[in-house]
Amino acid sequence: MLEAVARVLVGLLLAWLVWSIPKPARRLRQEELRQQAAVSHFMQDVVHNVLLAQQDYHTLLPQLAGAPRASARDFGPGASVDCRRGADGAFAIVVLKRALFSQLTALSTAHFSKWAVDPKAERAALDALVTALLQHVDAQRYVDARGRARLLQLSDCIYCGLGMERGAPFPMIHTDTEWDLYPTCDGFQVWYLLAADSTVPAEANMLMVESAASNGADPPVAYHFQPDGSVLRARNQGANAPTPGAPPTFGRDNELLDSHGSLAACGLSFRSLDMVPGECMLMNRHQLHMSDPRPHAAGRPVDRLALTMRVILKPPGSNEATALLDKAAPAYRGKALPRIIK
Repeated sequence: MLEAVARVLVGLLLAWLVWSIPKPARRLRQEELRQQAAVSHFMQDVVHNVLLAQQDYHTLLPQLAGAPRASARDFGPGASVDCRRGADGAFAIVVLKRALFSQLTALSTAHFSKWAVDPKAERAALDALVTALLQHVDAQRYVDARGRARLLQLSDCIYCGLGMERGAPFPMIHTDTEWDLYPTCDGFQVWYLLAADSTVPAEANMLMVESAASNGADPPVAYHFQPDGSVLRARNQGANAPTPGAPPTFGRDNELLDSHGSLAACGLSFRSLDMVPGECMLMNRHQLHMSDPRPHAAGRPVDRLALTMRVILKPPGSNEATALLDKAAPAYRGKALPRIIK
């Protein structure tokens, strides 16, 4: 009897050992390697080149030179951001634990490697990041099964559009198209700095933008600076690249929301992110922002590395994530959806 029990226990132990030993990472297939290279090329070279061709920066660049800087010191450890879907733009910079920086750095290294990313390790790293940020999020009131107020938790969250690429790829004032997919949801956007630019760090992070022309009722928007100094404010539909060989449209082919005779008429103001690796900026869906165009205008490459992601908050009482997704969103008609992690 004892021998039979011992054999069962030994068998269970061996099974546990086999299960617990980390499985060797799968090497990426050639098709996946080509896709990985194409994404990096698109983000580092193509995107900023085509977007630069769609903007005339001669009135904007002088405004950026004197832009005040925003750092974690301006917000403090108890900072919170109004992330309700109708809130006007708002952001905060927070300092997170060093252990999280190591975890996310390992994740970025895996993303750039020739090996498949471990989905469990990826989810664990993203969950750790979002858990650290939820205390800074002001959203609708959530209640438990007994009707008592509770804190936000990971089960309330959907991750949308994870990105980890070097460069400063979006030098245009905008809010992100991914929010078009979840029009009824609160949420926030993550910008976690993994590595500062090695050449001119002060001109490689993002710029946060305020505008008298924008508010919490807007769809995703993009501002387009015209050669005559005027500014168009259009719906951001993610289709801002000019047709090859055609002259730039300066955004005039997008759905126009309004126009302004000058930069000053928009009431624009700018703040440059003064951050170090390991710090995180979180903003709500209506916070205007842009990659700093000054390095591109000066012909300098940018090797800054940041993790970006939108965190969608399911409405209180909603457990069906699929029903919240608007697949007919204007920004994604006829296009592939971003990666969504539920």
